[in-house]
Amino acid sequence: MNDRLLDAARKIVPTVSANAARTERELRPTPESVAAVRDAGLFALSVPREAGGLDTDLRTFVEVIAELGRGCASTAWVVGLSASAKRLIGSIVSNTARDALLVDPNAVVCASGVPRAPAVSACPAAFGSLGGERWRLAPNWPPGPWSWCR
Repeated sequence: MNDRLLDAARKIVPTVSANAARTERELRPTPESVAAVRDAGLFALSVPREAGGLDTDLRTFVEVIAELGRGCASTAWVVGLSASAKRLIGSIVSNTARDALLVDPNAVVCASGVPRAPAVSACPAAFGSLGGERWRLAPNWPPGPWSWCR
């Protein structure tokens, strides 16, 4: 386990806790909570070291997410999903797409799987990849540059 990462999570619990009610009302983490997680480097939990990430082991990952959950379960959920999406997407896309996805180790990534979708691709959210849709699995998301979409 990495005590430094757990300490970083502990330090931002007051911020995410102070924003928990607003996060629930708005159905997404507040900009303040996202900034605190990003500043702590915790959006890079699953990014490989060679890409500037933390490449944490499973135990550290779970303990950091649990610690964040003490302050705001929803924010912890988003951090965990973003990390999981980066690990999964990074393992199934081309090297070029993976390199583009991981250019910012602290980028927020959202993903939603549709088992019957004919094809999926990584799309920059800045270019309107969500098409104005409000996904039931990712409402009002993402606050970052990438989403995994069909």
